[in-house]
Parts: sequence; structure tokens; C-alpha cells
Amino acid sequence: MDIDQFGYFNFEEAECPLHGECEFQGVICKPKFNSRLSDRELNVMRGYYEQSSEADIAKQMYISVETVRTHKRNAFQRVKVHSLSEFILYAKNNNLFI
Repeated sequence: MDIDQFGYFNFEEAECPLHGECEFQGVICKPKFNSRLSDRELNVMRGYYEQSSEADIAKQMYISVETVRTHKRNAFQRVKVHSLSEFILYAKNNNLFI
């Protein structure tokens, strides 16, 4: 699997026959992921940070509860945390919602 049980990407590394000659080296072969949260992820996580329920967050953003959970899961992956308490600590340490 390319994604483990914690949502981290695990890529298989393969030798490129054009190593050193390819203009896309390091772009296609070893892409770097943006770990910055999207606006929607930030809005959802702000709701969690402010101790709103999933239903309230969904209602305020006009999205489904499942979409709220998806944004939460994606936010966890991007900042490399595994729980809401870890995320709250991350947000406080990085002044995410100030």
C-alpha cells in the first residue's frame, strides 16, 4: 500500500533509467508534498479547536459530517499528528488560530 494505517505516504523508490539527464528529476520521481492546510481544512480544524461538534461544523460550513471527518483526516496527515489532542497542541505551538 502507498498509504499506511496512519495516513502517511510510502513510496517505492525505483531507479530511473534517465537519472541525471531527465528534466523532471525530483519532480516526478520524488515529489514533495505541500503540508500546508487548505482553507477548508483550516476552517474545519478551527471548529474542532473551538470545541464545536462535528454536526455544528458541518452545519456552519454547509457540508456533510463525513466531509468534516475527511478534512480532519487530511489535516492530521498534513501536519503529521494522530489525534485531536495532538492537533490542538500543534495548533497552540504554531499559533495556528491566533
